[in-house]
Parts: sequence; structure tokens; C-alpha cells
Amino acid sequence: MIIISIGLALFLRNLIIFLWGPDIKHYDLPVKRGIELGSVVITQNQIFVIMVAVICMFLVHYLLKRTTIGKAMRALSDNIDLAKASGIDVDLLIIDNEH
Repeated sequence: MIIISIGLALFLRNLIIFLWGPDIKHYDLPVKRGIELGSVVITQNQIFVIMVAVICMFLVHYLLKRTTIGKAMRALSDNIDLAKASGIDVDLLIIDNEH
């Protein structure tokens, strides 16, 4: 699976280079001053990205800690045999690579 993933990544990268060329693209974004903390400047776009990342982090935390599927995923990652014995449908949570 790792080799397939690497091969797919190389294929997609070269496809993009073939379609749009190898040149670096520059986009003129409006430069807005942000919050200055000493010599560091944090722009509005960076603040937005940080907020979205924090929200996503809390959503993943909520998924894993509070939902039924999250609890099943955590049980499965700890001990697959115990998860099966507890009544968790393991086939719904993982893809069996042997078939």
C-alpha cells in the first residue's frame, strides 16, 4: 500500500506538471497588515487558517471521544479481539487487506 501511495503521488504530481507546466505560479494577493507581535506579523488570513485548524481539531476530538463510531475506532485500535468480543462490527471499521 505504501508503494502504491508513493506511485500515485508521483503520477498525480507529474500529471499536474504536464497539464499546467513546471513554472511557479504567483498570485497577487492584497497585502493587509495584521497584528504585530514584536518582529512577527500575523495577517488576517493566517488568523483565519489558525481558527479553522483549531475548529477541525476539536471536531476530530469530539468525533473520537463522544460518538459511537469514535469509541468503536478507539476500542479497535487498542485490541481488535476485545473489540470483536464486545460486539463491535470490525468489518465496518476496517478494510480487510487479505481479500
